[in-house]
Amino acid sequence: ERRVRASLLCVFVTILVACGRPDPAAEFDAAQNSVAVRNYEDAALRLNYVLQVQPDNIDARELRGNIALWLGDYASAASAFERVLKSGHSLEAIALRLAEAYVGQGNSDAALKILRSVEHSLADDALFCALRAEALLAADRVIGARQSIAQAAEANERTLTASSQIEFAMGNQSDAFALMEQAL
Repeated sequence: ERRVRASLLCVFVTILVACGRPDPAAEFDAAQNSVAVRNYEDAALRLNYVLQVQPDNIDARELRGNIALWLGDYASAASAFERVLKSGHSLEAIALRLAEAYVGQGNSDAALKILRSVEHSLADDALFCALRAEALLAADRVIGARQSIAQAAEANERTLTASSQIEFAMGNQSDAFALMEQAL
């Protein structure tokens, strides 16, 4: 009878522990909902749990990288996107975000390497052109940065900001300020 009671107690405790753990899929969905309302802290906490339980969950890792990027934590973003890439994920799917993380860290060589590898498919993308210009500008290649911005199919806040930085680097302060005003 003692053995039966002990066995039942073990089963009961196991069920209680198992029921107390959140479902990783439900936590991932909740993290996505938190991101939708810009509650990044809650989303990050939920994603941390998902990644503890499922360290190879690429969707959770990619979302965690996005959050880090949005918050300006470029080192964490780069690390997350590098792990996503190592898992076999397509470079083209995350190239711009990984390059942005590298640019944010000041690692223009790594950003340019990533951008060169996807240039064939993204060369007309405004973000691609802006990121390449920012990386080239950081590497003191002002003329190349200006050429990259000129290739952008559309002007947006990011391309205008990069254009302003280029004009400032070239000593054209009035043009730089006009472009920054336009971006704002």
